[in-house]
Formats: sequence, structure tokens, C-alpha cells
Amino acid sequence: MELQEVQSGILDVLSSLSFNPEELEILEDRLFSIRGLFRKHKLTVDQLPEFENQLKEKLNFLESGSKNIEELKINYEESFKEFDRLSKGLSKEREKSAAVLDTMIEKELKPLKMERARFKTEIKQVSPNELGQDSVVFTISTNSGSKFGSLMKIASGGELSRFLLALKVCLSDDQKGISMVFDEIDRGVGGATADAVGRRLLKLAKKDAQVLVVTHSPQVAALAERHFVVSKVIGDKDTLSSVNQIKGEDCVEEIARMISGDRITDEAREASRVLISGASTV
Repeated sequence: MELQEVQSGILDVLSSLSFNPEELEILEDRLFSIRGLFRKHKLTVDQLPEFENQLKEKLNFLESGSKNIEELKINYEESFKEFDRLSKGLSKEREKSAAVLDTMIEKELKPLKMERARFKTEIKQVSPNELGQDSVVFTISTNSGSKFGSLMKIASGGELSRFLLALKVCLSDDQKGISMVFDEIDRGVGGATADAVGRRLLKLAKKDAQVLVVTHSPQVAALAERHFVVSKVIGDKDTLSSVNQIKGEDCVEEIARMISGDRITDEAREASRVLISGASTV
């Protein structure tokens, strides 16, 4: 009797179950699609829901894109108006400063033996960029009647050195207690021109500034308040450089060596003393 009841119960349960083979096939297809997605996007199964949310956000952004574009356009126009206002103000200030700089530079050229040279800051309008709407070029004319051209293209080595010295002097005119380093600023010049460069450097040093000059010119070196000799020693395994301060007769000897080379003559020593004594007349 009990066995019959159990059998009847099992039959009732089986009759209540519904099985559709198509559902299994649908689930297998879905599982296959999910596995394909995380392989395609290089994700784990657990990361797929978060990835789905990200895609939905991007889709919403694209669907509302026209509104965003309009807002961006308005922001751009407002920002460009502000940029245009500021850059025009900057252009006016550049024009004022350029006129002052041109006048200052031309005053510096005569003491540097460049009486016929002219200097002009050329400002041209260009496409808007992070520096404004201007292109600034330093131009020069080195001889009377000659056309202006770019400083970097026209000037010879000696002229370029002197123009750069004049620029440095003028741009630091209102600064006090500064240090300036000139590395062979006298390159390409000699004689009276080198002496003129040295004297301008000395005047600059006396105007509340520290001036360090690396030079091979005796006319420039002789005007220094302190002298240092840089020597290089090449060994079997390494190369060493040393810097030593020299004074008195050592200065005379070193500048004489710069004048005459390794064979120092009495005439070179006398010329050295004359050059050194010239510092007191500046």
C-alpha cells in the first residue's frame, strides 16, 4: 500500500514538470554569446555588468550629443572672445616694449664698435596660439642703406656676439644683484672691438651685477677684477679639469701667454701690463 502511494506521488510530480528542449538550446546560445563577449573585450565574466553600464553611458552621451556640441560651441566662443581680448592687449604691450628695446639696443651698439648697425623688433600677426597672436623676430641692418633681416641669419659671428651682449645688457637693465654668465661672448672679434666688449662687460659688472666671462681674448681678460685659469689634465684613465685663481704677476704672465702663445716675450709681458692697467680707466 505504501509503495503504491509513493509511486503515485512520483507520477504526480513528473506530470507537474514541463520540459521544453528549445529552452535548453536558447540558454546554451546565450551562454555561448556571453563567453564570446568577455573574450572579445578581454574581460572576466564578473566584469561584464560594469562594462555594460559603461556602454550605456556612452550611448546616452551620443544620443544627447547635439546638446553637448551646442554647449561646447558656446563655451568655445566665449573662451575665444576672452583670448582675443587678452592677446590684443598683449600685442599692444609688446609694441610698446619693442619700441623701448629698439632705442636701448641702438644706444648700446656705438660703444661696441657698431655705429652703423640698426636694430628693430619686428612684430607680425599670426594664427592664434598659446603665445598670443604675434610672431616676434629681432631684425638688424649692419650697414648704412642695407635692408633689415633676421638677426640669426644676417649677423656674422662677431656681430652676433655683440648684439647678444647688447640684448643681455638691455633686458637686465632694471634688475639688481643678478649674476650673468657669458661664454666666449667675444668670439669672432679682436683688437679694439674686443677691448670695447671687455669695457662694456666691466661697466655692467660695476652696475650691481656679478659678471662671469669665459674668454680667450687678452683684451677682455685683462679688464677682469678676478682671474681664474681653467686647466685640463689628461691621464691614462681619466681627464680632470681644475680651476685656480691667479693674482699679481701670475695674471701678467697668463695674459702675456694669451697674447704671444707658449713663448712669452718681454714685449708680451709689457703689453699685458698695459692691458691690465686699462681697467682703471673704465
